[in-house]
Amino acid sequence: MLHKMKINDNAFDRMKKGSKKREYRVNDEKRQFIRCGDLIEFAKISNPEETIVMDVKNIENYITLEEAVSSHFDEDFSDRHNDIKSTVASFYEKGYYTEEEVQKDGIVVFELKNIE
Repeated sequence: MLHKMKINDNAFDRMKKGSKKREYRVNDEKRQFIRCGDLIEFAKISNPEETIVMDVKNIENYITLEEAVSSHFDEDFSDRHNDIKSTVASFYEKGYYTEEEVQKDGIVVFELKNIE
């Protein structure tokens, strides 16, 4: 099954280069339908015509954003953030999610592989 999501430019570019291998999202109703083996088409926010299709290799569910970030901090965030606390704060400051959304739905982490 093919799912569609928008993604910020920086994350899109890192995904295209192969350095971004996981996507962190609130585990809302839309995300709960995604399964291993499904495809996600990510559209670049600044240019929605530019897309990349990724294969979902693994799915991990977390109750808190702190748990999700700490499970893959070294690999996914240490090149841009000093610690887990500042990483979590950046998710909220940039408006990706609200604390209420995370408390309600938790976080899902999709491990991805570029199929293009």
